[in-house]
Amino acid sequence: MAAEGDEEGAAAPKMVGLALSGPKSSAYVLRWALRNFAQDDAPPAEFKLIHVLTPVLAVPTPLGHLLPIDEVSNSVAEGELEKMWIEKQEMLQRCKDTCDENKVEAQVLLVEGKDVADTISSLVSQYQIHNLVIGNPPSKSPFTRRSTASRTACKICKCLPSFCTAYVVSKDGLSSVHVPESESGSPSGSPVPKGNSGSSSTKEFTDGTSSRSDLDGSSAPGLPSFTLNDYLTGNAPVYADKERRIASRTGAESSILSQFRGSDKVPTSSLQELMLSDNKDDVSTELGKLNLEPSHNRLLATASKDADRESRLEKPLVLPSDSYSMFTWEEIDNATASFSLKIGTGSNGTVYKGHLNHLDVAIKVLHSDDKSSTRHFNQELEVLSKIRHPHLLMLLGACPDRGCLVYEYMENGSLADRLQRRKGTPPIPWFDRFRIAWEIGSALVFLHSTKPSPIIHRDLKPENVLLDRNLVSKIGDVGLSTLMPPKETLSNRTVYKKTGLAGTLFYLDPEYQRTGQVSVKSDTYALGMVILELLTARCPIGLPEVVEQAVEDGQISNVLDESAGDWPVREAHDLAQLGLNCLEMRSKDRPDLNSVVLEELGRLKRIAASVSGVALPGSPSHFKCPILKTVMYDPCIASDGYTYERSAMEMWLCDKDVSPVTKARLRDKTLLPNLSLKSAIVRWVADGGRPVKE
Repeated sequence: MAAEGDEEGAAAPKMVGLALSGPKSSAYVLRWALRNFAQDDAPPAEFKLIHVLTPVLAVPTPLGHLLPIDEVSNSVAEGELEKMWIEKQEMLQRCKDTCDENKVEAQVLLVEGKDVADTISSLVSQYQIHNLVIGNPPSKSPFTRRSTASRTACKICKCLPSFCTAYVVSKDGLSSVHVPESESGSPSGSPVPKGNSGSSSTKEFTDGTSSRSDLDGSSAPGLPSFTLNDYLTGNAPVYADKERRIASRTGAESSILSQFRGSDKVPTSSLQELMLSDNKDDVSTELGKLNLEPSHNRLLATASKDADRESRLEKPLVLPSDSYSMFTWEEIDNATASFSLKIGTGSNGTVYKGHLNHLDVAIKVLHSDDKSSTRHFNQELEVLSKIRHPHLLMLLGACPDRGCLVYEYMENGSLADRLQRRKGTPPIPWFDRFRIAWEIGSALVFLHSTKPSPIIHRDLKPENVLLDRNLVSKIGDVGLSTLMPPKETLSNRTVYKKTGLAGTLFYLDPEYQRTGQVSVKSDTYALGMVILELLTARCPIGLPEVVEQAVEDGQISNVLDESAGDWPVREAHDLAQLGLNCLEMRSKDRPDLNSVVLEELGRLKRIAASVSGVALPGSPSHFKCPILKTVMYDPCIASDGYTYERSAMEMWLCDKDVSPVTKARLRDKTLLPNLSLKSAIVRWVADGGRPVKE
């Protein structure tokens, strides 16, 4: 009978609903659905691409705040709604195009509704969708923990009719599955009754593993606690009736999970038969038959992806120890014009400008030959002679006999000098500051990833960040750095120091000051302080408290360095919050430098690069905003027929009702997105700033 039912079901397309939210989550939801419901050997499937537009409750302002919808004009509200509608329509159309390329029939369902869960539930009933794939979107903030299923996904699962099975999918794959009670309790292949929503269950699990409740008795109500080891040793009792029905339901869910985890070779005997067997040899045999290869491959793929990402930051890691030139004292003396070209003096030595081998160089000479200076010299020589990174100051040579180190010359001096605008230097534009923050973070990740011993800088501060003629930043002064034991012998990457504290007071990790323990999170703390100085150009004394108060009050613009230009308030707020998170008192509360901090800095750097299109040579004149005179990021059409950068025009309209170009009175203040121009600008930027032929 089950076989006949399968043949009948194969004749009609299987209805699969895809609840799509944003572009990122839509991508992995669609990819997962195509892989599991649209294979060549699977029954034909028809996809329903669903997105629910909820009522607009607030409208963003040019300053990054949100205004309630009832406080803005009808034209502004309608413009925001139209913008959202166009964006979601384009997103769904891209998904449909992907389905067409894979020869899967798809229908776009862009609907309005006050409640997402109720609206999707109604569509599921209307179109008789038996399988619903829901995206588990990433957290809006990179610093908040994401649950296995989002609140929206959980609510949707609770509202679904009893005939619909829901699969919650995250970026890493299937996160959880929602199985109706009527389905999980019925034998495989039996018809599923239609009707109102009955009770249901949601099974949550992680990639490649069964949930803990699958392997012990604690998940079944009324059963005493026991473990998998009890089954293997023959000590677990055999239960029947109610307990067997509960185990049967667990087995049904597990079979569904394994089907969509690539474990389709799991034996047909259900999981509860394994667990209730009193023969430990049989249990061991059955467990050995489980196909664990797919999960192993997924782990390998994830590890390979992480390794590729790190390799881009770590190329090349280690160089031969003789990768620098040796100079005599006479050559050093001649290069510096008898040490007359002094740049500055630090705690460990004096730096001079010189000219060696037709290159401008910076030559650092130790103050004395005491043990401390010698140790500092040897440490810096050992570290810099073996590594290269685009954002680490490059060692060109040395004169070991006199304690001299020869570096590349950085025309724009230190970051501290430029932030304080010493000697009348021009300010650093805000978009370059976003980039510099990322460059410093990438250099630290590189140092922490060196092999066999990770390196902790321990003295990161603006004075030790140098800028070349193009304002590209490089970290210098690694003389205080610590070579940690290899990762294999250091689980928590913490080194216990018996010597005195090293570094600069306001950039020192409080945990390091208190306990003498230094870790990679010590550099994360210093980076947080540097980020706040990039934003404010203020002295570090009391700076975290000032910025934290501004963030809490929503007044971050009050503390930003005005000389850097017109900061994007939202991105500046995100960068300030990131800096504050790096400055947490306890190291375990600080975000991971590689997976969190550098990712967020990269996002902000890309936004800054797109907004600073003015730096791109030969930009077409019609790409530029008439107000800002820069390439537009979000072009919109005003009632005068001209196109402007949205944020600039919204600010203009706050206190003016005339055209910025014609000076004539505007018919209204409606702003419509210029999607064709935006598309042309995006393509032009992607092509490296070359004009696009329309």
